[in-house]
Amino acid sequence: MSIQVKSLGLVKNEEIEIKAIASLEVEGMRIDGIRVNESENGNLYLQFPERKFKKRSTDELITTRLMFADNDVFKKISDTLINAYKEKKEKGEFEVADIEVDNKKGVTVTQANPLNDQSKKTKAMVGLETNGIYLKDIRLNESNDGKLYLQFPNRKTKDDEYKDMFYPTNSELRQQLTEQAINMYQEKLIAKEFDESAKETEENEL
Repeated sequence: MSIQVKSLGLVKNEEIEIKAIASLEVEGMRIDGIRVNESENGNLYLQFPERKFKKRSTDELITTRLMFADNDVFKKISDTLINAYKEKKEKGEFEVADIEVDNKKGVTVTQANPLNDQSKKTKAMVGLETNGIYLKDIRLNESNDGKLYLQFPNRKTKDDEYKDMFYPTNSELRQQLTEQAINMYQEKLIAKEFDESAKETEENEL
């Protein structure tokens, strides 16, 4: 299986840390906003998308990692994108082969953890894995008509629009992942309710 580099654009302002922004596609999952950064001592390094928000209680700024990768996979992606950046900076274009990944395939839901408060719109937090890349902070939400759907992490653009930071590229994959997440969420919800019921019974007997 392989990871495709779909785009890599150089940042015009050379004074800032970010030097290039890339997009990957992995088994039907598009991942945007991957950064090639340069440290103060001139070293290039890769940064996956993150989300920053303020805690309501303290206004403390929190940074959440939205994705990470197995060490070998991360190194392959990092080396490929940094070399592509150098080539594009020098020649104005780049050519890169797909990144080969061993013994990985498909996209799988790895977690769908129910929230304690099931009265709200978001019912569970969902995580995915694809070819050694782990995507998190996905929400299983309930629409006004009672249907469950996946909401992928997004960011606000300069045009005040919201754009998903990673997402399925086709409706079939989106539906497949939604069904997997719903099944896992419902199984965990039932197990949680059973555990709480058993605990309550035990306490009553004591």
